[in-house]
Amino acid sequence: MTTTDDEDNEPGPKKGKSKPASSPRQEERSRDEENVPGFYSRRQVSELTTLSRTTIWRWVANELFPKPVKLVHKKTAWWRPDVHRWMEEQRK
Repeated sequence: MTTTDDEDNEPGPKKGKSKPASSPRQEERSRDEENVPGFYSRRQVSELTTLSRTTIWRWVANELFPKPVKLVHKKTAWWRPDVHRWMEEQRK
C-alpha cells in the first residue's frame, strides 16, 4: 500500500517554489505606501536604497542624501517621503 503526503495535496504555495510576479494591484499598493507619512530606520533605508551605513552617513554629511530626524537620544530615522523623493530623483 502506498501513502500520499497530505502536504502536497493542500492548496497554497509549495515549498521550494518561487513566488509569483507581483500583480499591478500590489505594485500600486507599494507606490501608495511611499506617500504614507512615517519614518524609516537606518537599517530600512539601507535595505530600500541598497546603500551601506557608511555611505548613507557620508552622503548626509555632503548633503547628497536627506538628513535624518532625531527621534530620541541615540535614535534617528528618515522621513519616508524624503527618502522616496530622493529615490525618484536618482531615477531621472
